[in-house]
Amino acid sequence: MPGTHLPPDTWGDAAVSWPDKFFAIRVGNESDPERLRAAAEAEAMTDNPRGDRIARINKRLAELES
Repeated sequence: MPGTHLPPDTWGDAAVSWPDKFFAIRVGNESDPERLRAAAEAEAMTDNPRGDRIARINKRLAELES
């Protein structure tokens, strides 16, 4: 679907605001490493980074790389 795929930086910025359950679903279904890295970077840059979210993203990245 053209026009519905958010660029990595936009997707990453949006991920910071998602509720935990929605975040887990979206990260678990994401297959674009660039989007996942952008989400991890956006989370790390917040005033109060949530390590559990960064860990979930890193786990998904590891799954994609194996």
